Amino acid sequence: MDGTSSTAPPAAPADPGAGPVDAVAATGVDRAFGGVQALRDASFAARPGEIHALAGRTAPARAR
Repeated sequence: MDGTSSTAPPAAPADPGAGPVDAVAATGVDRAFGGVQALRDASFAARPGEIHALAGRTAPARAR
């Protein structure tokens, strides 16, 4: 991919009593910064009520 994320709508469970479905999901995400491949075919999913955080340096954002 070219650095954009690919999202798909949450799938309905086969059985309504089977449990929660993903509130947000991204699959097949690729991201490169110059010659550095930061992500390759990454996936992420979160269910309703879950809290996730990404932490790290944001040097590329500060350099703009």
